[in-house]
Amino acid sequence: MSDKNLFEQALSRGETDSFFKGNGDYFVRDPDWGVHVYAALYGGHVQNFINSNSENSIIFEESFKDFVRSLKANTDDAGHFFGNLSAIIYWKKNSELSEILPLKSGACAHEEINNYIKELNASKIDDLDKNRYKVEISKYILDGYSLFEG
Repeated sequence: MSDKNLFEQALSRGETDSFFKGNGDYFVRDPDWGVHVYAALYGGHVQNFINSNSENSIIFEESFKDFVRSLKANTDDAGHFFGNLSAIIYWKKNSELSEILPLKSGACAHEEINNYIKELNASKIDDLDKNRYKVEISKYILDGYSLFEG
């Protein structure tokens, strides 16, 4: 693995959406399933970026907000959305990222997260996928993260 910080690279290249989606240079392959492992980028690249400068948590949060606002109500984007939420929750529970990542009431991406969930619920995505998303949301609530407060 290279010493360069992939989140910094994504910022400098205007590729933060690709970073959050695991496209191109930002794809981390799961050795068993061959899918992108969202959490792998948070534990190293995001954590190191945030820890390197006191202003970087704001930069990360703004990038995450932009990412969530860019998502469409379709199964691909919903998969990226929930993949990132899962990664955030994992790292909030298991690292120094607990205070700065955007899943607490009043956090900067809170409104964007709520709006995207509402958009998914109102979309024409089939009921099977909507039910799967509701299960995902329930997991976050059970983990103590209210996604519906203002």
